Amino acid sequence: MERKLAVDTICSIIDDVKIHNIELRISPCIDVTENVEMLKNYDIAISQAIECYNRNNVEDFKPQISNFYYVFHFIKIADVENIENQCRNYTSRMRSLAQARSIIEMKNYSYDIAQRVHGIDACASEIDCRPDVFGSTFRFIQYYSNTKLKYYNKELQQLRATYHVGEDNYDILDSLRAISEAILFLSLAPGSRIGHATYMEINARKYYELNGYSISLPKQVWLDNVVWLYYFIKENDINFEDKVLCLIFLKEEFTRYFFDIYSDFLSEEYIKCLNKKLPSHVYSDIPKTLDKCRFDMESYFYSWLLRGDDPYLYCQGYYSKSFLPDDEYRICMSETRMSEARK
Repeated sequence: MERKLAVDTICSIIDDVKIHNIELRISPCIDVTENVEMLKNYDIAISQAIECYNRNNVEDFKPQISNFYYVFHFIKIADVENIENQCRNYTSRMRSLAQARSIIEMKNYSYDIAQRVHGIDACASEIDCRPDVFGSTFRFIQYYSNTKLKYYNKELQQLRATYHVGEDNYDILDSLRAISEAILFLSLAPGSRIGHATYMEINARKYYELNGYSISLPKQVWLDNVVWLYYFIKENDINFEDKVLCLIFLKEEFTRYFFDIYSDFLSEEYIKCLNKKLPSHVYSDIPKTLDKCRFDMESYFYSWLLRGDDPYLYCQGYYSKSFLPDDEYRICMSETRMSEARK
């Protein structure tokens, strides 16, 4: 029944609009054999649809199976589990990385099927699943070297990346930050695409006017937006009326919301515990007491820069490079200052 539905759908695409290249998006499985079988079944359905079309049409347009290709898309899942001692969006991170390994393994398992896949994407609601969740996954797939494959003499095309972002956000500012995070934290390579980015086309004045100049969003999101906007204005030297007052306002908002969110968790005991765990040869200049710690806007911005990294590199409370050279995808190096931020 599923194959017949696929055949009918593909027939209608070929017959109605005469599209010459068709991108079919499907969600990957974790098991490599399931991925291979799934694509084989789709290829059979495509072949049957093409045969049906050619049998009933005498036009010059003769579609081939090469006119169709696949894109694996990862599903954005809201963080609702709140697993103790686990990072934010834990399930999405673990599942997408397992799927990525399966996609790469396809190149070893079935070369002919693997070459039918041209790219990756991420879809579904983004409002509770930020781009950094897929940081390690996208870097792993985009920069995986063909020389590591058994069939290295049969070079496959490098998979291209699309990331749908800037579509459903709390407001325009939050959307712009999400687009920036996608480019930065996914280390999107040249030739990559941003899907839709709808909010970039919206008239800001009309948008806020229609919303009564009032928005509602979580405090944490507002704090992140404030810090991102402050440094975006500064670093791009954006000039506008009352710029100075705007920057002062953003700094005040940072102070207000940072301590509102985090003050209950900033304790002398935690600083002492962290100092005990630190290896003696690293971070020798870390503050020994809470009053000497820096909780300023710049420090927060540097921590934001590292959100594309694998969170488990920081599970001890400090950056720990505990991985092999082949696992470099676990850190994001889109900007040189990220290395400084890790220090």
